[in-house]
Amino acid sequence: MEEKFNPDKVNLAELERRAGISRAKLRRIKKSGFIDLPHALTGRKAEHTLLTGFTGIIDELLRKGITNSSLCYDRLKENGFQGGLTIVKDYISKHKELVPPKRQLVVSQGSRGQRYHTAPGESYQMDWG
Repeated sequence: MEEKFNPDKVNLAELERRAGISRAKLRRIKKSGFIDLPHALTGRKAEHTLLTGFTGIIDELLRKGITNSSLCYDRLKENGFQGGLTIVKDYISKHKELVPPKRQLVVSQGSRGQRYHTAPGESYQMDWG
């Protein structure tokens, strides 16, 4: 197909049916010489968000082990937060490393089971149920 492919004479409707890509995207790709370029704002993050001044409060709650987003949201609202619950949920999910582990390592107590040995033919089984 490389010899027969002419970018100037490509039929976008046929290419849309075969590739499963919308005509608008095909037009954009055709304009760039059939090279799919990323969006110009890809990877860009806002410097100031609605949570900018309130992250310390959420971090402190997470360090205490409080991960309930509604409770965190209520505490933020008490301090003048204007944003929504979804922003708080997203922040909590991205900062799970602040939450202390639920279990603590303890010293092993060894085996608690006891083995009972009998001579051949003397063992039996009892059902206590």
